[in-house]
Formats: sequence, C-alpha cells, structure tokens
Amino acid sequence: MLKHNSHKYALLSAVLLIFAAGHLKASERADREIFDAKKVHEVKIYFPQPNAWDSLIDYKTRDELKKYMQATVVFNGKPYYAVGVRLKGQSSFDFSHDLKKSFKIKFNQYISGQTVHGISTINLNNNFNDPTMIREKLLFDILRMEGLPAPRTAHAAVYLNDKYLGLFTLVEQINRRFLENEFGNADGSLYEGEPRATFEELGTELLDYKRSYTTKFSENNLDDLLELIRTINKKGLSDSEYAKQLEKHLNVESVLKIWAVTNIFYNSDAYNTEFVHNFFIYRNSTTKKFEWIPFDGNNAFNTWNPRHNLEKTEKLSVLYIADDGVNRPLQTALFQHKSYRQFYLDYARNLLTKRLTEPVLMAMVDDLTIMVRRYIYEDPYKMFSNAEFEKSIYEHLGDTLDPGAYVPGLKPFIKARRNNILTEINQMAVE
Repeated sequence: MLKHNSHKYALLSAVLLIFAAGHLKASERADREIFDAKKVHEVKIYFPQPNAWDSLIDYKTRDELKKYMQATVVFNGKPYYAVGVRLKGQSSFDFSHDLKKSFKIKFNQYISGQTVHGISTINLNNNFNDPTMIREKLLFDILRMEGLPAPRTAHAAVYLNDKYLGLFTLVEQINRRFLENEFGNADGSLYEGEPRATFEELGTELLDYKRSYTTKFSENNLDDLLELIRTINKKGLSDSEYAKQLEKHLNVESVLKIWAVTNIFYNSDAYNTEFVHNFFIYRNSTTKKFEWIPFDGNNAFNTWNPRHNLEKTEKLSVLYIADDGVNRPLQTALFQHKSYRQFYLDYARNLLTKRLTEPVLMAMVDDLTIMVRRYIYEDPYKMFSNAEFEKSIYEHLGDTLDPGAYVPGLKPFIKARRNNILTEINQMAVE
C-alpha cells in the first residue's frame, strides 16, 4: 500500500512540475537545476593550502569575522573558481563531528556575477542531529507545497579535497533573488529575527531594537519595523479594529499558515514553539505588508527538544505557546483573536484531512528515504549508525522520557501529531 501511494505522490509531483514549468521565469527554471527534489547533487570543494580546514575552524570560532576562504568548487562536475567558503551554524557546529560542519558557499564572493544556475549563495547543512537526514527538507517541502515563502532545498554529497564528508541538505539563501522569486520585488526592508526578536515594545532607544533584529542588505531607521511592533502591541481595540490595523502591516494569513505547519510537524527551534528566532520578516514593497519567512528547520519533527519528553510533545496543543517567561505578543494576540484563531484551526484541519493525509505524508518520507539511503550509508562522519538510520524511520531512539535525550521515529511521530491535533480541533469544534 505504501509503495503504491509513493508512486502516486511521485507522479503527482512530476505532473505539477511539468505544468508549472511553462509559467516560470527563465531564472526560476534555471534554479530548478539545483532545487530538484529527485536528485542528490555533488559538491566538491578544493583548497590549495594544506591547512585550510584549521583556518576555517579558526575563522568560525571567531565568528564575528564571518571570513570567507577562497576555493574552487566543482558543482555536479562543473568547476567554479575563486569561490568564497566558510563554516556556519551554532549547535550544528558545536556538536557535530570534527570533520562534518555546515558550510556557506558564496559563488560571487570574489568574482562579481558568478552563479550556479543563477544562484549566488548556498547553505550546506550537516543534519547533525537527524538520523534520517530528511527532516529539514521535508518541512520546507511541505511549506512550499502550501505556497508559503520558505527556502527551497535539495541534498548534496559533499567532498573536501576529494575526501567525502557526507550527505548535507542544500538550503536556499534568503537574499534578493529569493525575495524577487517569492514576492516579485526585492527592494523592501528585510530583517532577521535574531537574536531575540519577540515583537515586544522595547522603549524609545533604537539601539535596543537593533540588538534584537538584524537588518539585512543596508541599515535603515527601522520605521517600518517599529510601526509593526507598535501595532502588534495595541490594546483596547475590538477584534475587527485590531485586525484592520494589523493587516495594514502584516500578511497575517500567511503567518498563521506557517505557524500551523511549524507546530504540527514541531520544529522546536521557531518563534511559535520554543525559541524566538530562525525567521525573517520582509516588507513587501508592492503590498506594503510584512511577510514571514521561516528559516533553519534542522529541529523539525522533534529531532531535539530540551523541554518536553516524547509523549508531551506528541500531545502539545496546536495552540501551544511556550511557558518559558518570554513574552510573545504577536503569537498571543493572534491566538486570542477569535477570527484569526478560527482561521488557524480551520487551516490546520483542512491541511491534514485534505492535502497532507497520512498516506501522502508516508509517501513523501519513503521517496526521500529511498533517494538518500546510499549516501547516508557511505557517510563517514554521521552521528548515527546505518542501523539507527533505518530504525529511526519507524521507531524512537534514546530515552523518550528524558527531554533532549531522544529522537522520535519519523513516521510514528507524524502519525501521533496528526491524530492528536485532529482530535483536539474536533473537540474544540464540539465545545
């Protein structure tokens, strides 16, 4: 049965891609040469100096430098010269194997205009805490299937001076090209929600906001961001008046859809679950509204959860707000707003009953697992054994009673979250 559904899913995906191809711009068609869900790319990085790895580690340790080293990168057999390469990540750097760190590769760092199929920058994430190595891609594939702005992904077999480092997830950079493809413009304000972007009002000192939100591309006076924050925190308005004012500044429906997917498939490292970061907000210069862009899905499907054991995570409410002492005024306001809350619940129900049924989700897992299996078996620096990779599709690893000490089986976790959330939503409808 699963095999049959997998073929159906693959056929549907192929039909949709063929249909969409006729409507894509040339740049987007070129991008698909990289972000092809059915292909594992080959990325070979060559440094001329013998101590290059030590230098990469040193620059990353002094991360404020964000210094690139010059390398030749051979992408699917084609060489690109004078490419910028550096290591990236926080937990993925600190807790991964000494020789398997995440990379950022910038093809135009030293040669202006140099790209791979139109893409100037790629991220290679090392899947350090995911024995299946498909969770991040699976999350972002689901978001994009829903028409939501999320980075595109692929897989890549990565080599350093012909030494195989293992399988990585290749993730699109959130940059002007991404914005142009997603929103049709790239001249609006872009902010990264780092290191603690809660949307609280922080007073009148601009520096306090600059410490919490990283301005991308160029510095500005943050007027648009401050107006959004002030609107989020307005009190004493009716639901209809609050919605009218907020929707002048924020694409609320898109935010709620992204949060629903993030909650259902539980990426613990996100604003609406456990940690208030790993997102961008972009002020679309056409609509004049901010758009929410999720980023970093390496903890999706509960690969790491320091706060809840497995049973509690499986049963977390679809309206969950972390009780960690951090004020999340945007999430609180949207969930307390009657029409927004109902939209969110209706979207979650329709998503799980009409588009992401259990057979469809299981088929997606099967397709990705088949594609990456050989590369995982050959990966010399992965954190989990081949046996654990196979087991983790169907069974839990570690101590499920101890937060942070387990990785749930991918398929049983998906089933449990689906069933619990649908049960909760149906009970709320009855009440």
